[in-house]
Amino acid sequence: MAKVKIIRDVIVAGVRKDSGSVIDVTDSDASILVGAGKAELSVVSASPKKPKAAPAPEKKVLSTESMKEAVKTKTSTPPKEAG
Repeated sequence: MAKVKIIRDVIVAGVRKDSGSVIDVTDSDASILVGAGKAELSVVSASPKKPKAAPAPEKKVLSTESMKEAVKTKTSTPPKEAG
């Protein structure tokens, strides 16, 4: 079996394959597709995969009441002096 990258739309084993897709085919089918200019041999790189990024921290969801309370404490103003 060989991996080929389809470079022009083609039908393989009765199924349409779009350009850009990578498929497994027999060695003889691979040579036919490459010879017809419909595919190129796909090179699988041996480079290590990048580690997944750490998940984003969860955001704290405040209820309406707790939001009102937070606003009250942050925006409190000193009492006005009688004057």
